[in-house]
Amino acid sequence: MNKVTNHLLLCVAMAAGSLSVRATPTTFKGQAWVVGAYVSVPGEQHDAFVLRVAEALKAWTDQTGTEACGSIARTNDGGYYVQLTTLKAQMVCLRSTVMPDGMTYTGDDIHSHVHRHPGNVTVTFQDEAAMDEVGEQGTLENMRRLGIHTVHVDSVDFSDDDYAGGPGYLVVNDTLRYQHGRGTSVKVADLNRPRSIFGPPW
Repeated sequence: MNKVTNHLLLCVAMAAGSLSVRATPTTFKGQAWVVGAYVSVPGEQHDAFVLRVAEALKAWTDQTGTEACGSIARTNDGGYYVQLTTLKAQMVCLRSTVMPDGMTYTGDDIHSHVHRHPGNVTVTFQDEAAMDEVGEQGTLENMRRLGIHTVHVDSVDFSDDDYAGGPGYLVVNDTLRYQHGRGTSVKVADLNRPRSIFGPPW
């Protein structure tokens, strides 16, 4: 798996109070592993492309127990492109804000949350490394000092940091959701059954 160095935006699954919630998107200079790159095929509409990426993203998260994410770009021939990246962490993901040559950012992203019952995860070494990557050294030190080894994550919907990061899609709990601001989260599709209605909000 290759790593990419770029300017990256933060996606966080942790609930408010677990990490410092950012009111605006925060950009980091960092590295993330590339999960895969997806390009729409001729004639593939936006909704079908997003669904195809969502199914690949769900497979990744189900198999690895980690998040992945990516920014949705428009290609110069009118198609769509996403490069999914991961920090191999359960609750933090960084997505590139630099589009390939000839492509423009649509303003939407897509990312996953790890599904856990009842919403708690045990913090791993990779989680700690990811938190350090996004400037949460103070939170890490407090967790170590207090002996905190599990944190609560939002395993059913968008987190506060997701809303702060701008509009986009979320793969979580066998569903694909979309939001374009706090209070707008809607289920777009089920990812574990045949689908026949895949409509707005785009």
